[in-house]
Amino acid sequence: MSVTLWERRKSFRIAASGKALLQRGGRLEALYDLEDLSIGGCMVAGHLQPALGRNYDLALHIAGLREIAVPARVVRLHDDTLPARYGLQFSGCSAAVEDCIQDLTVRALEEDHGEHVLVVHSHPEEVRPLLEKLHHEGQRIVAARTARDALAILERAAEQIRVAFVAPVVGTSRAHDIMKLILRRFPQVDCVLLSRAGAQRLGNALRKLSPDRRNPMSLSRLRKALSVQQALTGSS
Repeated sequence: MSVTLWERRKSFRIAASGKALLQRGGRLEALYDLEDLSIGGCMVAGHLQPALGRNYDLALHIAGLREIAVPARVVRLHDDTLPARYGLQFSGCSAAVEDCIQDLTVRALEEDHGEHVLVVHSHPEEVRPLLEKLHHEGQRIVAARTARDALAILERAAEQIRVAFVAPVVGTSRAHDIMKLILRRFPQVDCVLLSRAGAQRLGNALRKLSPDRRNPMSLSRLRKALSVQQALTGSS
């Protein structure tokens, strides 16, 4: 599995294999193949088209996990593929379900030995243009909405993380404290303070450094962009 960013969504998605059941009033409406999953929703594929904007009771069945049951609304239709794909937005996600999806994210990291960019941000949608640019440039992104989640990811998959973007404030924690803790325990990780204005400047630097969009940007070129913008806060 690899960690991916789905365009225009608040949450970060992981590739997932399983089944998705849509129900209304206790009646099974449709059965789909699950393609990816995030705390905010999922993408499914199948031949029976659900009603756009309609609310359903969604049950997800993923190997090795208990059933994930959550209310969901159909927010996106992609009928230009076979089978068609449908985007579902969760109407409410319990803490238990969020923990389950977070665990899936970390497991995906452990199975994928490539390098990733860690984003520590309570509301990553605020810097969505930059994250979409990074994803477009070939960077694999994993998100942590709390400092605790960030440390849990690093403890289990530190070798896969080389750069960590940290928002000025994450929950009740300040960026300075989070970055200090990361650099002390994981000195190989470059920490970057990611304000909204800084994200815009970095996005501009990336565009200047990658005029050839046919080739993905390497991690070294990403670091160069950070250095150009004087955003990198290394362990010096």
